[in-house]
Amino acid sequence: GSPSVRGSGLVELVELEAQKLQGMELLDRSNVAGAIKETELSELFGSKAAGLRLQLGRRLKADALLCLDLTAVKGTNYLKVVASDCHFGARLHVSMETYSDKNKEEAAARLGGVVRDVRQRYARGIQQVIVVPPFVCRNVVHDFDHLQSGYACLVEGALTEMPGLATLEQEEARAVRQELLAGTSAGQAPQVPLFVEGEYEFLNPAAGKSTGVSIKVNLTDGEKTLKTLSWTSAAPADAVKYLSQELPGLIVKEKGLSGAAPVSLEKQFEALTARARTLARLGQTELTIGMREAILLLKPDSAEQRLVLIDEYCSLVAHHKPIKGVAVRPGEEGYEKFREAKTRIWETALEHFGFDRFASRVAE
Repeated sequence: GSPSVRGSGLVELVELEAQKLQGMELLDRSNVAGAIKETELSELFGSKAAGLRLQLGRRLKADALLCLDLTAVKGTNYLKVVASDCHFGARLHVSMETYSDKNKEEAAARLGGVVRDVRQRYARGIQQVIVVPPFVCRNVVHDFDHLQSGYACLVEGALTEMPGLATLEQEEARAVRQELLAGTSAGQAPQVPLFVEGEYEFLNPAAGKSTGVSIKVNLTDGEKTLKTLSWTSAAPADAVKYLSQELPGLIVKEKGLSGAAPVSLEKQFEALTARARTLARLGQTELTIGMREAILLLKPDSAEQRLVLIDEYCSLVAHHKPIKGVAVRPGEEGYEKFREAKTRIWETALEHFGFDRFASRVAE
């Protein structure tokens, strides 16, 4: 636990809950304190800290970590929770919920449930770590660019809910891959992350609409392509079923993973919504936007999620920080590209708001 948690008594209560689980061996917390710098504790919670969690696990000879931190957001206290694997550094559970010292017994009981559920999902260990970078849009026009993260989150969300599978961020996965290769003895074949690299193209696009969509996915080990999967449909809406059901099934079949099957679209919607809510509380807007695009692909009529997404797009532009962009000022190098990126974000937000349909009615 972080310094904010240590004096609360919550850690001790969680340990008591964990001791109720069979086959659970707890490490001495003093060993943890000696194995990591105080400044690194907060980094353990991040999506880009897989390497740090991997290294810490090796130092401690641990199989998993449960990281806790108390933080205040707009006057409300929250408990951040991350359960992670130590063999790949993957986050297996991330949550952030309101917290009060008056209810720490209930919080400890819930955390005991988190540990139990994670152990059940990974009873046979992590069978495969999977990385799903944003898809690449092959259309010349930018009308469909906003689906790059949405399509990737559909695939990642479906795979995340399948037993034995864990996901990593792209940059961290490449670093972990090198660590795993470096730590493998001669003659051994390390289990490296599987990269699911996709691209798509809308066919005969006109005014933001299309008569079909083509998707190609390369399964790679980070360096060489293992298999290429292609799919085309005359109905762009069919892409949702392919990316959230058929493609994940093909991936686990290709890797020979038993007992793993995609969950229902409704469960995927609920899981993605919960993850987006947690990441929003953590202030990770760039990640939540892709998730909400995926959520709206699953349920286009969700007005609540669409309004939140519009607000997040507007927030990005208002803070002069387009997705994957760096803020620059007029006259500075790269300003025109920066302005174009901001404009596309505004246009995407307006499309979600139905501004294009409103404008057409006004014109009439």
